[in-house]
Amino acid sequence: MLEKVDPSMREIVAFRIFIKDDYLREGIASKSEREEIIRETGIDDIVMDSSIKLSDLAGQVMILESKDIQKREDALRMVLNQIERIDKSLNNDRSQDIELTTFVPESLVAILMGLKGKMIQKIKEESGIQLVVN
Repeated sequence: MLEKVDPSMREIVAFRIFIKDDYLREGIASKSEREEIIRETGIDDIVMDSSIKLSDLAGQVMILESKDIQKREDALRMVLNQIERIDKSLNNDRSQDIELTTFVPESLVAILMGLKGKMIQKIKEESGIQLVVN
């Protein structure tokens, strides 16, 4: 998906993920967890931002900071793996759908959507995800 984005845009777009309180309580954003991700991926920093609020959900936004998109992607994979591990432990190893909220800058929404929504449709078909655009 990101291969089609102008390389200069990649550097200015931060990865932002909304982390629900359930996962925060399990330590996903603890200082030691963030330091481990930083150490293993070489990402510059992971910042927690509690100022961004989503209606009906309690949590914080995790911002993965690095000019190197590969490092950001590696850090994102680690975070998603941790979310999956925590979700399984909270649900007694039962397979459940995991709800993930991420933020796309307005300047990239058209690229993500694609002409007549074709890119969104392709993402949904390839990944099997349900996608809601607000």
